[in-house]
Amino acid sequence: MSGRIGTEDATAIVKNYFNVVKGELKVGRIPLIDALDFNIISVETVDGLCVVKCEFRENVFSDKNLKYTIKLSMEKGEITEVKRDDE
Repeated sequence: MSGRIGTEDATAIVKNYFNVVKGELKVGRIPLIDALDFNIISVETVDGLCVVKCEFRENVFSDKNLKYTIKLSMEKGEITEVKRDDE
């Protein structure tokens, strides 16, 4: 990726990351990550990093949401940190 990334790029990178981590599967015609109700909570820029907070269900049969904070380099669009937020 060339140039600085914006918040829309950052959210797409994060969603794609979890799509790969959870398995690029489909539930019917819906990508698994969408079936897990993937949701962006917030996006901030701090010290050259884009900090994205997101949540999604633990699995398709669960009501429990998992929350994560992901940091990305705004220069390269690379994920630098993934942290699961405790409840």
